[in-house]
Amino acid sequence: MIMIPEIIIANLVETVLKVIETDFNDHVEEKDTLLYYILGDNQYKKFNFFEQAKDIFLREYNHPRKIEVRMLFDAQRAALPTIHITMPQEANDSDGIGVDEGYDDNILSTDKTTFHKIYTRAFGVQYNIIITSDNSLEVLLIYHLLKAMLISIFDHMELSGIRNPKLSGQDLQMNSDIVPVNVFVRGVGINFMYEEGIPAFQEEQIIKSFNASYTINETIQGSNTL
Repeated sequence: MIMIPEIIIANLVETVLKVIETDFNDHVEEKDTLLYYILGDNQYKKFNFFEQAKDIFLREYNHPRKIEVRMLFDAQRAALPTIHITMPQEANDSDGIGVDEGYDDNILSTDKTTFHKIYTRAFGVQYNIIITSDNSLEVLLIYHLLKAMLISIFDHMELSGIRNPKLSGQDLQMNSDIVPVNVFVRGVGINFMYEEGIPAFQEEQIIKSFNASYTINETIQGSNTL
């Protein structure tokens, strides 16, 4: 089965959002929550990051500004607090000779009479987790909280097939024909490597036995007696 990084990243982000909500509801004291451990008493003018995070991440599902995750960029959600998963680039990375045949085990048929060789390729890829909203401080808050939560699940990323993840970030300028000018955009970049094992097109027969036949030819040379 192939690995689809967009699905894995989207699931990871949705898990992070769920963990924030569940952890907050499981604690009696707000200062014992992950939300407070990460944001603390950060404040800009009247914008208290912890208090605003409670509003953003604990909204009911029917709230019109409930934060959501989208695979690919959804322009219709851009003005609302939304996390979009996009892929700017992908390229081969650290491939072995012979299409890495033998790196992964062959796929054996159910009746164990045929098999497919497995060819493996590695890819170096960058994904952007793009955060959009019509509120600039809301984007700033979501960006820093999401980045912190991703760091906390690096081990889980590795187990999910996202190898050696590295985070980055940047403000983004979107095409004004697609996104209104009053929308603020910032992205968390994830660079990583992943592998895909693909069955060869040709199905091959399993050799269960073989016979070896051989012939010994002897040349007898006579000797002369003096």
